[in-house]
Amino acid sequence: LTETSVEPLSDQYKTRRDLRRDQQRKEENNRNKQRPVKTSKDQPSPREVLKWAESLEALLTNQYGLVVFRHFLRSEFSEENLDFWLAVERFKRIRPLSKMAARATKIYEEFISTNAVNVDSSVREWTNHSLRLYAHPTSFNLAQDQIFGLMETESYPRFLRSRLFARGGRVWPNLRRN
Repeated sequence: LTETSVEPLSDQYKTRRDLRRDQQRKEENNRNKQRPVKTSKDQPSPREVLKWAESLEALLTNQYGLVVFRHFLRSEFSEENLDFWLAVERFKRIRPLSKMAARATKIYEEFISTNAVNVDSSVREWTNHSLRLYAHPTSFNLAQDQIFGLMETESYPRFLRSRLFARGGRVWPNLRRN
């Protein structure tokens, strides 16, 4: 007997099961090629983390900083402030403007009328009045500014003093509360 190499079966001799398995393997290989590999580049650099300390704006405009700050706020049970602020930022970019009214109602009902965010009664009334007249990109400006100020004077300084910030924003799944 001589040694021969074993050739893979051509597709015409494969069973449906074999063809399905091959297709699944190809799809899995393609998915693995498309998945980003986690590297140290996915973590913020020390310079980037230091920029977060410059201002709340710098923190919120950094994608990783936003995730870390949200994690911190969740540990303080005040994540709704950030959710409201971000919802209003998205609201301001809605086009066409005719779609704003429905989204404005949702934001108002979710955050302001339920007192999920703490805005003054005068701001609540002004926002409500503004929305009844006409939903506009500036309809939530007073409320958004007030919530931003609240995060800036209360949550943000606590974040800067937190272990999460001191660790350079490293978030692990089993992170203990700050």
